[in-house]
Amino acid sequence: MAFKKIIAAILVGIMLFSAVGCGSDGDGTDNISSVQSGSTETTERSLSLLYSSSDSLDPYKAETLLNRQLSLLMYDPLVKLDSKLQPHFCLAKSVELDGKDCIITLNNATFSDGSAVTAEDVVYSLKAALKAELTPYPEQLSSIKKYSAEEDGTVKLTLTKADPYFANLLDFPIIKKDSDELKDENNILLPPIGSGRYIFDTEEKLLTANKQHISGAPSVNTVKLVNAPDSEVEKYNLEAGNVSLYYTDLADGIIPPMSGNSCKVNLQNLVFMGVNLKNAYLKDARMRYALASAVDRTVIAKEAYYEYATPALGLFNSAWSDAGSLQNLTSSADLQNVVAIFKDIGYNSKDEEGFFVNPKGKTVTFKLVAFKDNARRAAAAELVKQQLEAAGIKVKLSLLDWDAYVKALQNGDFDLYIAEVKLPDNMDVSELVTSNGKLSYGIPDVTENDKNNKTDKNGKDQNTADKDKADGDKTETDNGSYVPLLDGVVKAYYSGTASLVDIINAFNAEMPLIPLCHRQGLTVGAPDINVTDMSSVSDVYFGLANIK
Repeated sequence: MAFKKIIAAILVGIMLFSAVGCGSDGDGTDNISSVQSGSTETTERSLSLLYSSSDSLDPYKAETLLNRQLSLLMYDPLVKLDSKLQPHFCLAKSVELDGKDCIITLNNATFSDGSAVTAEDVVYSLKAALKAELTPYPEQLSSIKKYSAEEDGTVKLTLTKADPYFANLLDFPIIKKDSDELKDENNILLPPIGSGRYIFDTEEKLLTANKQHISGAPSVNTVKLVNAPDSEVEKYNLEAGNVSLYYTDLADGIIPPMSGNSCKVNLQNLVFMGVNLKNAYLKDARMRYALASAVDRTVIAKEAYYEYATPALGLFNSAWSDAGSLQNLTSSADLQNVVAIFKDIGYNSKDEEGFFVNPKGKTVTFKLVAFKDNARRAAAAELVKQQLEAAGIKVKLSLLDWDAYVKALQNGDFDLYIAEVKLPDNMDVSELVTSNGKLSYGIPDVTENDKNNKTDKNGKDQNTADKDKADGDKTETDNGSYVPLLDGVVKAYYSGTASLVDIINAFNAEMPLIPLCHRQGLTVGAPDINVTDMSSVSDVYFGLANIK
């Protein structure tokens, strides 16, 4: 995938699940139970949600985010994640993983027209998802090598790698086979037939409760649809109180102008400080630990992201219980550790400006780059500079426009950079932390068979003297070329011979990048609606059926 496409989708807009079946998700709930706890009786209460009347409600053809979100009410997936990033089964009864083989057994569910949800419908939907370029599904499901509907009613998948958390990716909507080709009397395509909580009324242009839903009919009978063809109309309806629920991932940092109850939503978006491991100082793990100890993650989350973020104690969101207490970064700065590390490296004193110097009087200066037009990320960069300099580490900050930022990353023209990445729901960090990852800027591309002839992603010799080194000098931290540890561990993980613990331990030991915080989204509801646990990374209307 081209660099701009990857980064634009991930940076600007900004792992290990055993065979899934019966079992606890860590908070006392049953993984096989449905996401919703809808009642069997409906009330006459209605809600109002935004949508675009000129756009499709087909989850694979909708061009607007509003309609793709709304379609989640009409089409159930096999599996979806809850607010704690744990899987809850919907149309799937079980997902059995055996190496690269995956068998999906379906629940006894029906579509809104009364027909059964079958393996053929799942395969049909999977084909549609893999071709839906406006959605994340093609990339998300790219590890599926083969798929088929079996005679026993199961769906069989063959994966490109043994992925213990693959089931987390099965949140693509299931539509009835061929129903996306149905048209009305005016030859206009109708929304496909789904098995979701609500059914689209083509005459009234609203959603009505699906009384045959696998979890029972939701408690709210009707969802009225408010047309919002553009951002100005959307803003007006929010300000006027015409909307019952609204979700934003806060990628632009703008709080929606809507009054009522609100709830933060845990996201997979990691804000981090990338490190150029070709730098003679930074390829020493001790220096990277010093940087990690110098930043105050709580302050960054509070001030740069207005508290819509949580301190990153590691790669994985702390809301995800599987990572547990294995992640060991501190939420606040540990300046004593910084001093101890610099002393160990050979920087025992500071200059008159308060920056560490070695016995030769040399000061370390790092070039930090960030994208200037993302206000929150630019603010995080400013805070990182302040925090590092307060710890005695000199920083030159360059806030760049998008093209210049991209060029800096591509050419390795940085020592440190601020970025954001959305981790996939199977917690795969391969592209971020391995030497040949698509997003691992600053990590030299080292192969197993060519560690003595090391080149970066652009073919440049890693062994060329770093520009920050004094002419003719060998720095105290010049301990040889960087050799990646995580490459082998991640490879072993996806071959079934390593665990999540191994990945976390390898990251803790290697620290090829510095986690800062995990961003959060926001759901706002009308004053009479409790929005706690309303939204998740899989479904912004995750808890809608619980509204009374």
